[in-house]
Amino acid sequence: MTTINTYLENLAKKIATQPLNRVRAIFIGYGEAGKTSLIRALHNEPVVEGMEGMTAGIDIRDWQIPDTEIKAHFWDFGGQVMAHATHQFFLRSSCLYMLVLNARSEINSTEQAEYWLQHVKSFGGDAPVMIVGNKADQANVNLDMAYLQGKYPSRIVGFYPLSCTQAQNGYKAKFISFQEDFCQQLRQVGTHQMLFTPAQFAVLQDLLPYQKASAFLEKKEFAAICQRHGIGEDEVQNRAWLLDILDKLGVVIHFPQLAYLDAYILNPRWLTHGVYTLMYHRQARLTEHEVMDILRNKPIYDEHGNKLDYPGDKCRFIMDAMHEFRLAYPLSRDTRMIPELLPSDQPAEILFNITGRLLFEFVFRGFLPRHVMPELIVRRHEEIVGNVVWQRGVLLQHKSYQAQALVQADYHERVLSVAVQGREAKEYLDLLHDEVAQILARLSELEVEKRLELPASACQGPPSEPFIAEKFDYQLVLSHIKKGIYTLVGKHNDYDLHKVLGLVVPKADSAGEALRVYIDKINNINQTINNSTLDSATAAGTIQNSQNKTLQGLKKDRRGVKPKSRRWFWQAKP
Repeated sequence: MTTINTYLENLAKKIATQPLNRVRAIFIGYGEAGKTSLIRALHNEPVVEGMEGMTAGIDIRDWQIPDTEIKAHFWDFGGQVMAHATHQFFLRSSCLYMLVLNARSEINSTEQAEYWLQHVKSFGGDAPVMIVGNKADQANVNLDMAYLQGKYPSRIVGFYPLSCTQAQNGYKAKFISFQEDFCQQLRQVGTHQMLFTPAQFAVLQDLLPYQKASAFLEKKEFAAICQRHGIGEDEVQNRAWLLDILDKLGVVIHFPQLAYLDAYILNPRWLTHGVYTLMYHRQARLTEHEVMDILRNKPIYDEHGNKLDYPGDKCRFIMDAMHEFRLAYPLSRDTRMIPELLPSDQPAEILFNITGRLLFEFVFRGFLPRHVMPELIVRRHEEIVGNVVWQRGVLLQHKSYQAQALVQADYHERVLSVAVQGREAKEYLDLLHDEVAQILARLSELEVEKRLELPASACQGPPSEPFIAEKFDYQLVLSHIKKGIYTLVGKHNDYDLHKVLGLVVPKADSAGEALRVYIDKINNINQTINNSTLDSATAAGTIQNSQNKTLQGLKKDRRGVKPKSRRWFWQAKP
């Protein structure tokens, strides 16, 4: 709020007068949808079927919005599935998103659209989205717009069936109409409307020559530029604030979590192409020497035609960045493993005993983000059992707890399952739940449900023969218990929730329930005393003894909890 007030004050005093006149448009969609072709058509360049190769990384081009001084920066993202895990690091809000669908794709158009709209919703905030159905001259783009607009009402600007190869011929009128709406949306995005002070704008202008000369800007050099124009570290709109704005504009890419990096990235293609080049090499295990060979042997050029250089020390930075971004984990000092490039097939034999297991599932309504499973593998890589790890799963053994976990991602069903077994399975499940929750925390709008599989031991009476495991909404189970309803009716069995109180009730809820029972008990005793003719001294002693016993029981229960675990899954009753 202080920053906003300072900005408004600068506007009122006419200190901030320099318009940035910059806006970013991000083009997303599956590979071969036609994102690059659409950008060529907007530049009035010829588009020939099959002429464009697959975008390996992110292509960036500038485009002058007609009849304005606003320059748009087009970011064309590669659409291959293996690259989707990297999108989270480069998608931003305050942008216009162009979702390009392939009319000839085998994937249902509405499913395509919803997958990418969930991407924008998770990583791009409330940014507007224009949907283009490319190759409409070859096939109809059947899109359920009523459903999509009902689910994403504030994001979808409109749907435009086009043909990039026919943009100047049969689809010219439709393309012109689309371009008019496109320009209007770019003008409305808002980033270009921000006004800089002369000092802030001078810093921006000073950075432009650096961009053409190098992919990096030393932090001390940035500090010197700011100092030269009177922008310090203490005021509200300080260097950190300016750096954040420049990052949103794509002028300077800043990764504050990489504190050891002594430079900012002036050319985002340097990092994105470096990372994507390694991803598309399709080799899961890479040594530092192999990384240098791969990057040096594949010439990469920026949007100005300058060849990007990858010296040895900067190659090491890419490896460290991939580790920091949870795209890879270290096998040794100079070797990294990229989970997304591991074999896709599950190992033939996994030594995991499912008898007596605990099973907890995260069910994703929209899409299961591709980065969740690889990131979890990276976070817990020291616990991997042998080589039992593949693209969609991993077998883990905790270093301290006597417990194993089998974690798997089903992208078709959109389910991440965590199965745990062993004497301290509940403690391990607690840790893994927290890991997944931390990964999902930055996806504030992602819709996720939680399911719990109830064991045969929880059945009311003998379980069905054969016993068929049933899964229930975790919040439903908690709701039943909090309401004092301890019978849960399933399809195959009825369950006694008294038998699983320790498995499903968080510590805080259990303690609260115990306190409520204690208060009710005291109230009942008081009521009994008031209605009787007992000697007052005897009554006081009865109350005091009851209080002492109950409080001692509560204290004993609290001391029995391991300090290392919050035990959101408590020990189940026998």
